[in-house]
Amino acid sequence: MSVPSELMALFIAPKFSGLGLGRTLGELAIKLAQQNSSGDVLLESTVNAAPFYENLGFKEVSRGTFSHGSSSINIIGDKYGFEL
Repeated sequence: MSVPSELMALFIAPKFSGLGLGRTLGELAIKLAQQNSSGDVLLESTVNAAPFYENLGFKEVSRGTFSHGSSSINIIGDKYGFEL
């Protein structure tokens, strides 16, 4: 039975954007998740962040809405793994 991992949060301060830090941290997070799990790596991202995760190898598997109080945002469920 495979057990998935979940990438919970990955943020880079805007002033450090474009330096490759996000990619480096994302690749490290995937590597650590794979070492500590026997399944896919899952995450939920905003629509704006989806291309970043696609560049890391994640594939969209679902869409939905996250609501908090009176505001809501569209989210995308992504999966990284061998069962794509």
